Amino acid sequence: YMDAIVRWNKLVTAQKGMVSSSDAEQMQKTELKMKDLSERAHDLSRYPQAIAAALGTATDKAAIEWLVKTAAADSQERVRVAVATALGTVVASEVDPAPCLAKLAKDKAPRVRAAAIDALREKRAKASQAVVLAALEDDSWQVRVAAVEALGAFDERASVKPLIERMQKEPGRLREDIDRALALLTGVSLGGDAKAW
Repeated sequence: YMDAIVRWNKLVTAQKGMVSSSDAEQMQKTELKMKDLSERAHDLSRYPQAIAAALGTATDKAAIEWLVKTAAADSQERVRVAVATALGTVVASEVDPAPCLAKLAKDKAPRVRAAAIDALREKRAKASQAVVLAALEDDSWQVRVAAVEALGAFDERASVKPLIERMQKEPGRLREDIDRALALLTGVSLGGDAKAW
């Protein structure tokens, strides 16, 4: 499309604003194609929101499982993020989202991993604590932040030592996040001082 615009601008400039009717007709066809592509892209952008809405309100176990299996394997990162986020809000009590979230917590995309850890926190999925503890060592700081927040919310004393060990490796904001999580778990805040722990 950009090539067509560049050619169009060169043509108009070269001909001092005068173009043939066939050139004008070709540009109109190109504009119609681009409008169609734009509408298709807009429709696709609603796909993740539709998945999230369906998961958030669905109560049929088979439907939820199918949707999760299909969407979690989607090639688009934003779809997998939407699935992970929605799984944190699934209301159907007979559906356990933890196995899918554990898989998404190992996704290649950091945004998906962080969304999965956030959803585990929302579900208070303490059974997935090992997955969340492993996320403390993730290369992405966003995933580590999600892990710290989840461990603080799980209220498991077993998380204290790994959080202190992680605090010793982290600078800045993440150290403060760890201090808040430790304060939730222990009732003590040492202002982000790793050595004091």
